[in-house]
Amino acid sequence: MSIAKALSLNIRERLVRLEMTQGQLAAAVGMTPTALSARMRGQREFRLSEMAAIAEALEVELPYLVANAPEMEVAR
Repeated sequence: MSIAKALSLNIRERLVRLEMTQGQLAAAVGMTPTALSARMRGQREFRLSEMAAIAEALEVELPYLVANAPEMEVAR
């Protein structure tokens, strides 16, 4: 599973648990619903600042959002 896919799945899981819509999340983090949707579908990449704001809005630590993602290769 890619990092982007894991991120989207983890966000969706938290939205369900918190009974929150993507539109509500977008408003809470200062994004348009269209921008959040594009990132959730993998059409655009999340910025670190967006991921941090989303983690806060979803009441989780940032590492939770990328849990179950493949390990990233380290450039040498």
